[in-house]
Formats: sequence, C-alpha cells, structure tokens
Amino acid sequence: MAVRRAMIDDVCEIVDLGAVMHSESVFNVFEFDRDHLLNYTAWAVGREKEFGVFVSEAEGGINGVIAGFVSSHYFCPDHKIVCDFLTYVHPEARGGMAAVRLVKAYEQWAQSIGVQEISFGVSAGISDELAGRFYRGLGYKQGSVTFRKLLGDANDT
Repeated sequence: MAVRRAMIDDVCEIVDLGAVMHSESVFNVFEFDRDHLLNYTAWAVGREKEFGVFVSEAEGGINGVIAGFVSSHYFCPDHKIVCDFLTYVHPEARGGMAAVRLVKAYEQWAQSIGVQEISFGVSAGISDELAGRFYRGLGYKQGSVTFRKLLGDANDT
C-alpha cells in the first residue's frame, strides 16, 4: 500500500470512492452530484499550493483519500491552518495503515508549506467515536463539536 499526492488521472477514482463515502454517511440525504465532484476534485488536485490531496492505493486501486485546504486563522492572518474537507478510507481497507499513512503525508505537506496548525473534522457520521480515538492516537486534541440541522426541503430527502 502506497500513499502519494493525487494526480489529475486519479480524479475519477477519487470521486468513485466519494460515492461509497456518500452512501454510508449522514450526507446520503443529499443528491450525489458526480459532475460537480469531478470538477471540484480536478480543481483541487490542480492547485498544489492551496490544496493537499493525497491518495492511498493498493493492488485494487485507490482505497483512501485525504484532502484539505490552506487558510489563515480568523483571529490571526499570519497563523496558517490546513483544514480537511475529505478524509475517507474504503470499508474494506480500514483497520490497516492507510489512514495513518494518509494523515502522515498530509502532515508532511502542511509542514512543507509552513502551516502552524492542522484541523480535522469528523462530520460524516461514520464511526465518529473510532475516528476521534484515531486522531487522539496521532496526537490531535478535540477542539470543537459540530451540530447539524437540516432546513426546508432538505428534511424531506
């Protein structure tokens, strides 16, 4: 199993993996817009200074992805932070080293661009307690809690 920076040729496989994530997450109440994800993923992969997108792959192809963006902290514009918007390992690849290696590659990227802080969100509703233990085991501390409320037509889906 190898971890590397995502390339434009990986976009379709990343989006396919996103479809698996979508189906098992709390976000499955929303339509899965493949065209949007193809465009957004290609856009992020092509912007290596602003986005870190890494994949893990085994013999069967890409089985994990981590993606995040660089920002400045709200209270201090000189404090650079990276925030993930996608961290996912296929159910059949969980329990191995894919997630650890993805996070380590992401951390190396963050350090290489001079970031002072890394932030991960656990919001997909997929084994949230296990995800929390995973991040704590890698030295992360819980810094926030997320709450959701669907409004209007979103409640009907």
